[in-house]
Amino acid sequence: DTVYAAPPAAPVFPGAGQAWNGPGYVRGAADAPVTVVEFSDFGCPYCAQFATLTYPALHEEFVTTGKVRWIYVPFVLGMFPNGDHAALAGECAAESGEPAFWKMLTLSLIGVWLAQFRSRQLKTERAIKLVQTT
Repeated sequence: DTVYAAPPAAPVFPGAGQAWNGPGYVRGAADAPVTVVEFSDFGCPYCAQFATLTYPALHEEFVTTGKVRWIYVPFVLGMFPNGDHAALAGECAAESGEPAFWKMLTLSLIGVWLAQFRSRQLKTERAIKLVQTT
């Protein structure tokens, strides 16, 4: 005889199936079947990489089509240079309306991403010069 486990009676994750009541800035339809809540630091290079390289495709495929509601929650980790100041600037921009918040976020994260890229590029250039001179 085969015994099958019964499906769970309640959602597996606490809060699953409930509306998000927390802070954040929203993109997408309120009635989207899926809500993603992203906690991100304005100064985090990995957050910047996600925002500039991955999120645009997700936004196009899922958010603009009404399949996903995306909520961005500024989350200052305190370990990245100027992340707290950039988050504060984003919050101030939001007082002019959410479009201003999204613009500030995009500019901040692109700046972080470019700074990281430039830093890596300079390190690579120094390493190449070192190899060439030895």
